[in-house]
Amino acid sequence: MILPTLSIKNLHKSFATNEVLIGIDLQAHKSDAISISGASGAGKSTLLRCINLLETPNLGEIRVNGKLIAMRQDKKRGAMPVSIK
Repeated sequence: MILPTLSIKNLHKSFATNEVLIGIDLQAHKSDAISISGASGAGKSTLLRCINLLETPNLGEIRVNGKLIAMRQDKKRGAMPVSIK
């Protein structure tokens, strides 16, 4: 079995009481082309910001090449990777 390059499981992100991402799952393998579509305010940019470590998810996990990216929130710089396990 080939590990996905990017694996997202049960990703949640909210801003105050506004739940933007609710249980997102995604797997992408090398050379996959993925399209994210939806209405304005549906969470497309928030998902990409979580993947790019610009936002810290409230719940869930992001793995790159099978390694878990542990994050913490930095008020000045957004999400900061703490460790890769």
